[in-house]
Amino acid sequence: MGYTRRRFGFNVSTLDGLDELISRFWSCVKVKFGKTHSLDKKRCENLFLSTVQRNSDGRYTVALPKNEDVLSRLGESRGIAIRRLHGTTCKLARDSSLRDKYAAFIEEYLTLGHMSKVAEIPTGSVKRCHLPHQSMVKASSATTKARVVFDASCKTSYRSTMYCWLGQ
Repeated sequence: MGYTRRRFGFNVSTLDGLDELISRFWSCVKVKFGKTHSLDKKRCENLFLSTVQRNSDGRYTVALPKNEDVLSRLGESRGIAIRRLHGTTCKLARDSSLRDKYAAFIEEYLTLGHMSKVAEIPTGSVKRCHLPHQSMVKASSATTKARVVFDASCKTSYRSTMYCWLGQ
């Protein structure tokens, strides 16, 4: 029968050497101190600091950063929003339970001040962007089976989106 040789390796370290190891580790790691932000990030941070406030309900509110260049060429979005609303209306006409939940959601949004009814204004007098939305059902959800989803990635007539409008 043959013999099998086994080799063992041991690494022994003492606490006295630990300080030296840590020092060597940190001497290899380069840590940048201070903030290096792009101009857009600095602008967003300044906007946040100048507009953040707490409302009467205790919630924080802040203005959204806007990309004025994109905003000037956002395009028309009313047509697609109306088509989506028509599709949602047809869907709600077929499902009374969903219709009731949708109506409750819209009423809650109005009550909370998250949206308001806008008066009809002649086309071209004021730049507006309509945010399309749709009702969604997720039967597997334990808490909210029906909800409304807003589509800020919907393209306008100029192929731009609300996401592009927000400063990035």
